Amino acid sequence: MTRPMADAALPWTRRSLPLEAVSTLAALAAAYVTALRLARGAGDAIEPGRIIAFMGGLLAMFIVLTGPLGDLAGTFLFSAHMVQHLFLTLIAPPLLLYGTPARMLRSLIQVRGVFRLARVATRPGIALAVSRSPSRRGICRCSTTPRSRAGPCTR
Repeated sequence: MTRPMADAALPWTRRSLPLEAVSTLAALAAAYVTALRLARGAGDAIEPGRIIAFMGGLLAMFIVLTGPLGDLAGTFLFSAHMVQHLFLTLIAPPLLLYGTPARMLRSLIQVRGVFRLARVATRPGIALAVSRSPSRRGICRCSTTPRSRAGPCTR
């Protein structure tokens, strides 16, 4: 007779905080707060709803990347990994974009070459070619096999 696994052995019962995710999200939050202070110092009024939306986008990313879903996606379930993709592409970006004041976006676009690069990179043919590049396919092939059976990617 087999005994059920102890809770400590289940990958989604452990809490792990990946350093790269936490530090990136903390840096984004710090940069946003700094930009808000500068904007308020210049006399710009930023709606509280926009601040809540931006921080909500960061919170959604934090929960998806560091919570039990992150542990399941990284070690156990490919479907959990796909749920992560849905959150990271359909929930967080609209919140982050809505929460970014227009003045911040304008100042970024005014940097020499950024607007031109964005216009070229978002053309359908170029975006398709970049998303289907050989290096991208290699990454996808390695990541679709669960790590527990395949071991580390050797590409």
